[in-house]
Amino acid sequence: MQITTDNLEEDISELQRRVINTERIVRKKSRELNTLLNYKDKEYPLKCMKSEQLREQCELVMEDNAVELEEVEQQITDELDKHRQMMEGVKRNLTTKAAQVSLCSLKAYFRGLIFAMGLSVTKIKPNENFPLYSKL
Repeated sequence: MQITTDNLEEDISELQRRVINTERIVRKKSRELNTLLNYKDKEYPLKCMKSEQLREQCELVMEDNAVELEEVEQQITDELDKHRQMMEGVKRNLTTKAAQVSLCSLKAYFRGLIFAMGLSVTKIKPNENFPLYSKL
């Protein structure tokens, strides 16, 4: 009987320790639950509203940036077109001047050639033998 009483006392003692530990855990979880309930009731709605406001601001900024990006792309396109047109004009002018210089050089070359042959440009008369020289 003594052994059973000792065993029962040990079991009771062990159960009391478990109860004390369980009560500690319950108190801790209760404090955590109260913190979460306070957060849910007070802070969470405010943070949700702030989050929604920030999301709306982000959308507005993205829309503004999209409009500005379109404007900048249009300006780039306009400037590129303007420079292309300017380059085409420069090319035409250079081509025209190069052709004029080449024509003058050819005229001078042929005059020199004719002069070297002892003929004067004024003495050449157009005929079928020299059809190109009639325009000099």
